[in-house]
Amino acid sequence: MSPTVPSRVLLTLQVMVNYAGVGRHVNALPRGTIETWEKTLFAFELLYFTAVALPKMSILCLYLRVFGWKGPMRRITQGLLTVVVLIGAALISTTLVQCRPIMTWWEDTGIHRNNCIDEKMFFDAQCIPGLVLDLVIMVLPLRTIWRLKLPTAKRVALVFVFVIASL
Repeated sequence: MSPTVPSRVLLTLQVMVNYAGVGRHVNALPRGTIETWEKTLFAFELLYFTAVALPKMSILCLYLRVFGWKGPMRRITQGLLTVVVLIGAALISTTLVQCRPIMTWWEDTGIHRNNCIDEKMFFDAQCIPGLVLDLVIMVLPLRTIWRLKLPTAKRVALVFVFVIASL
């Protein structure tokens, strides 16, 4: 892999290949490997939702510190920060209780997975608020940047930098 691949992706791949049997045919896997795969997948779900929420929170805190907004912009940013925290907590909580009892997620206990949420619908539904929040966070500083007393070329460059950084 190239050096541009983030180390957390490489770690994820290493764990999934070495311990969970990813890349091998299911019939060639040692006994218990599927259970290990499901346990690591559960852990990675928790890490994923944490990894999505924390950068958004840090960007909003950066905006509050760098721009020194007062009044409505500060309240809007603090409100967005609250929404990000609440959505992150809700997604992590939902992941923790996605199956009742939770061991039915990775063990074949004879209990059918009828007490589990629809995982595909859950992941599809969490994309919508994530996308909306990303767009709002991206657009939030543009008005302030555009009002800076700088030449137009520099303002355009700053807007470009913030939009690219947001992506």
